[in-house]
Amino acid sequence: ARASGGALYLDVASSDPGFAISVPLAEVQGALVVYAAGGAPLAREKGGPFRLLVPGHADECVHVKGVARLTLSAARGRDTRPVDDAEHAKLHAKKKA
Repeated sequence: ARASGGALYLDVASSDPGFAISVPLAEVQGALVVYAAGGAPLAREKGGPFRLLVPGHADECVHVKGVARLTLSAARGRDTRPVDDAEHAKLHAKKKA
């Protein structure tokens, strides 16, 4: 698939209604939507049934688990990622607990 001429952002909605990202298209070049591993559908524990992976991206939150919707847009969309390092660390600590 290719973006239309006016698309500048990839908006990704997770199956978790509290999580969404909006990323400039330039940051997601080479992104993959993973739906299977080892010849079987991607398990929920691994982020399935669909998971967005962006190789080389510095922000772990861009690797979205449980992708529900991908949208290309001209303007930044909903983005619930933490805004600073402290919030980011707190989020990941909570996930590991």
